This record gives sequence, structure tokens and C-alpha cells, in this order.
Amino acid sequence: MNVIKSTKDYAILQNGNNCYIDVRGTDIHHGLGTAVKDLYNDAEIALGQTPHRTNVIYDDYIHQKDLLPGCTWHGEGHSLGGRIVNDIGAFDKNIDITSFEAPGNPNNINNNITSHKIDGDFMAFGHNSSAIIMHNN
Repeated sequence: MNVIKSTKDYAILQNGNNCYIDVRGTDIHHGLGTAVKDLYNDAEIALGQTPHRTNVIYDDYIHQKDLLPGCTWHGEGHSLGGRIVNDIGAFDKNIDITSFEAPGNPNNINNNITSHKIDGDFMAFGHNSSAIIMHNN
């Protein structure tokens, strides 16, 4: 497994012809700046908006996708990270998504998102994914 890029928020990995974008969830223990940024993104979800971090990660995914044209892309995430990969998967049908406990119901118009939730966990519900209206031009 080759690490293409690794940040506090996500990692892009390559294993042969498979490329992965893995996005972490809310982390209030990783420092005050990270906690504030994550809670801001969580508040955007609660208000029915696309989390700001989605646009940043999506732009990097598109850049890496251009650099690695032979890859089959996969995205994984939990909680806030799951919501972000769900939004990316709703916007781009060419990435297979697996999310866990992501807030909202994914807008799975491309049939490429598998979202796992625990029944009764109120944190994983809320506003539906708004990725269909995400703009990156």
C-alpha cells in the first residue's frame, strides 16, 4: 500500500490499480483547531448544508484522479468522514463509497454508495446528503 497523501483530515492510498480516499470523523481530541473545524463542519450538516471540508477533499480527489488515471477509486469514512465520502460519491458516480454512521441519508442517485448505520443512533440521522447541489466550478 502506497501513501499518496496524508493529512490530519484524510489519506489517499494506492494498492495496485485500486486507489482509496479515507476520511476521518469528528475528532475533538486532536487539538483545538481541529476540534473547532470539525464542529463547524458538523454544524453545517445539522443546518442541511454540505460540510466545507467536502469541497477541499473533493478537489484533491479530482486532482489525484487525473494523476492516477488507471485507478479504480474507493472512498471510506466514519461519521463526519462518512458524510463527506457520501457527498463525494453522490457527486461522482466513478467512486465506490462505503460509509459508517454518516449523518443523513445519502443521495445515492448513482447506486455507488453503501452506507452502514446502527438502528437507533440519532447522531447518524438528520438532513439528507446535499451533494447533488454541491458546486465546485
